Amino acid sequence: CEDAFAWLENLPARGLPQGCSVLTGIPDIHEVDADGKMGLDGYVRWFKQAVKLILEKLPEGGRAIFMQTDVKVPKDTAHPRKTGGNCYWQWLDKAHLAME
Repeated sequence: CEDAFAWLENLPARGLPQGCSVLTGIPDIHEVDADGKMGLDGYVRWFKQAVKLILEKLPEGGRAIFMQTDVKVPKDTAHPRKTGGNCYWQWLDKAHLAME
C-alpha cells in the first residue's frame, strides 16, 4: 500500500490495467492541508495535478468519474473550514477545476 499520488506518478502513460476505469473523489483542501501551509493556490495546483495523473494513466477506452463538491473559501484564506465570520469571497468549484 502506498500513496495514490506517488503510485500514479510511477505508472507509465496509460499504465492502469486494460478495462480499468476510475471512480473517485479528490480530497477537499481541509483533508490535505489541515495546517493551512499549502494554501489555496497550492491546493488548486495539487488538485489539477491529481486529475491530470488519473486521466493520463487510464487505459485506452477507460473512463474517469470524479465526484466533487464545492468548497467555500473564507475571505482571510487562512483555512476554508474556519468558523469565524461569514464573509466568503470565493467558491472553490472543483468540478470546474477538473474540467480545465
